[in-house]
Amino acid sequence: MDKPPFQLQHIDHLVLRVRDAGAMQAFYCDVLGCSVERRQDDIGLLQLRAGRSLIDLVPVDGKLGRMGGAAPGEEGRNLDHLCLRVEPFDREAIVAHLQAHGVRITEFGLRHGAEGEGPSQYVIDPEGNTVELKGAADVPGVAPRDAAQAETSSRTEPASSSMALHLLEVLKREPILFVTLAYLFVSFMGLWLSYWFYRRFGLPVLEYMQASDFLVAGLRQPRYAVAIALMVAAAWLATWPLLFRRRHPERVEALRKKWWGRIVFANSKLFRWPGMSQETGLVVGAFWGSIWLLFAYVVDDAERIRAGGGNVVQVTLANQSAPLAGDIRLLGTNSAYVFLWWPTERRAEAVPIESISRIAALARPLPPASRKAPAAAAKRTP
Repeated sequence: MDKPPFQLQHIDHLVLRVRDAGAMQAFYCDVLGCSVERRQDDIGLLQLRAGRSLIDLVPVDGKLGRMGGAAPGEEGRNLDHLCLRVEPFDREAIVAHLQAHGVRITEFGLRHGAEGEGPSQYVIDPEGNTVELKGAADVPGVAPRDAAQAETSSRTEPASSSMALHLLEVLKREPILFVTLAYLFVSFMGLWLSYWFYRRFGLPVLEYMQASDFLVAGLRQPRYAVAIALMVAAAWLATWPLLFRRRHPERVEALRKKWWGRIVFANSKLFRWPGMSQETGLVVGAFWGSIWLLFAYVVDDAERIRAGGGNVVQVTLANQSAPLAGDIRLLGTNSAYVFLWWPTERRAEAVPIESISRIAALARPLPPASRKAPAAAAKRTP
């Protein structure tokens, strides 16, 4: 008898059809020490991490569960299918081998398993049970490795289908790409936030920008770079427990027996969005959170200046000896214009740089109540 064109690695996952998903989750997680890996309520699927493998719970009243017929009982099996991890996964060779033995072949596709998303072929055994032959997770940018090396690596660091983790691996291999993306992101933030800041003063700032201004818009505000650093730090702190759980599932389950371990490695549903891994959801949440926090900051800064705050300046135009009249605030500059605001007149102007000979910073005038306080104190002095 000819040998199959692959080697069995281990059981990738089992799928159990269940009547009470809550009770089953409590048993496998609280009693046996599994952890929730992935939840897809829209199709009725709860995947539990069991070391290197997964145990899938499929409620019989869910979309997937209804396809299996009656609920499991004493006289009926509740195993939906058995998944075997195979290496290598050459679909044409596998199909030819199965056809030569008269095996019934059903669906093929990319499916999520214990190591991530990879190629999967369903077949039917002689008793009617479904067996899934699962290939390695498809990790973009990772060079092929021999079977022995892949097996050794999978014991300590299972592959992931997380887009955020794939991007992280690419950035670790190409640090110059990280610098480029960070620079472009800071520039984008500078343009976007400048638009909303100057919009509060009725200035269409994008129309006053030169080509060079688009490249350095974010660099004029160091807080944008600080925001990126905080976003990266927040994303890393939020995803670190998930990464550690993937690489050391047994250690995590041991740590979860301690009170602080249950907090750090909590089985949280936060940021579990359909079609997106939890790591990617956390990164996306940190990204949008930083953008909206900065947006709120610049709008508040603009309102503060409109109310009389900001940098008080004295502006003298070219060929003029006397400075411009009025209480003036400096909004900002670019390569060609200086943007000024007159709070009392509620007026903003973009003044060409070549028409200005001098800008002097002035101390902000004290409010009337503050000026009267020292005089009153002097009168009480004996």
